[in-house]
Order: sequence, then structure tokens, then C-alpha cells
Amino acid sequence: MSAILHPRTSSKPVLVVVVSLGSFINDEALLINAMFECGLDIYHLRKHEASAEQINGFMQQIAPAYRDKIAVHQCHNHPIPSGVKRLHYPARARPPRDALRRSPYIVSTSCHSMNEYQHLESGWSYAFISPIFPSISKPGYGTDSHIDLPFPAEQANGIKRIALGGLKKENLEKLVGCGADGVAFRGAVWQAPDPVAYLGSCISSLTHLTRCDA
Repeated sequence: MSAILHPRTSSKPVLVVVVSLGSFINDEALLINAMFECGLDIYHLRKHEASAEQINGFMQQIAPAYRDKIAVHQCHNHPIPSGVKRLHYPARARPPRDALRRSPYIVSTSCHSMNEYQHLESGWSYAFISPIFPSISKPGYGTDSHIDLPFPAEQANGIKRIALGGLKKENLEKLVGCGADGVAFRGAVWQAPDPVAYLGSCISSLTHLTRCDA
């Protein structure tokens, strides 16, 4: 399939990802359920200090229909909560090739340059490519980004490319034609007065573009 963020060529909207804050917030599971209802595709649960019990408790609050859309970070050495189908590995924690290929999970990773992405081995579903724009949640990060747009025309080993870093409704049009296979939000969503409504407005602004399946 051709890369997304081009004029619509299929009936599907773009692939949309939200990355969590580092700590749990009040009613987070309720917010995430609502985000899925308004069109979110994947939620990345990135909680550095969370215990396996906390992750499991959070998962139990997610509607069963959406649990397979949660990608879990940081607890791979603990029992994986029931219903989890996706795991995310930062670059420093990527598993060996054989373990990656045997994994029963949908796995993703993070890259901070296109060169790093181009050298990924097959087996990854997608990779975050960041930072695209200066970070909203981490002020100062990404101001000297070396991620050049557009991305190369071809995926590396069939691995989808999810643009991350400083994405907000106001700059989404700058990604049109960039060759990304999806977009990921963090700071813009969580700093909005109503995160669910804000995400919904971003999704609405992307409905004229093509999407890739997760």
C-alpha cells in the first residue's frame, strides 16, 4: 500500500496513535476508552515507574474490545497482562533477532534517525520516527531535529513509519506527502483542556488522507 498522508485513495482514514504520559492520571482509562470510540487506533502505555500490578489494573479498566489496541512499554520482564497483544521496545532494549521473530506479540520500536530505521531487521510492525517537530511535552527536545522530510519512498523490511514529536492539529498539513505511515500524538493531546475532543478534531482533519492498517 502507498504511504499515508497523501490524498485519499482508500476508504480508511489515517493510522492514529497516542502515547501516554509517564505517570497515571485521574480517569486515564475512561479517557482512553473514549479516544478509541472517537477513532484512536493504538494507545502506547508508557509508564516508566509502573508495577506489573498497576499495568494489569489499568488494563482491566479498558473495554475488552480495545485491549488488543494497547501497546505496553517497560514491563516486558514481568508477566504480560491478559489481553495485551502489543509490546514496544526502545532502541536500547530491542530483543535479539530470533526472539523477535518468535514473539507472539505485535512489536514496535523507536528510531531517532532514518539511518537507524533503515537498518532495522524484519519482524517489527512499525517504528516511531522522531522527533519530527520540536517536542511539546519535552521543551527544547527536537529543536535541532535531523529527521528529513519527506521519508524515503520505500519502507525498510515492510516496517511502517509512525511520525512522532511535536505533532499537533496546526502542523499536520506539513506532513502531507511526507511518506509516513501514521501519526502519533503526546503533548498536544495531554495538554489540551479536553484531550478526547482535541484528538477527535485531529482525526477529523485527517479524514481526507489515506491510512495503513496497524
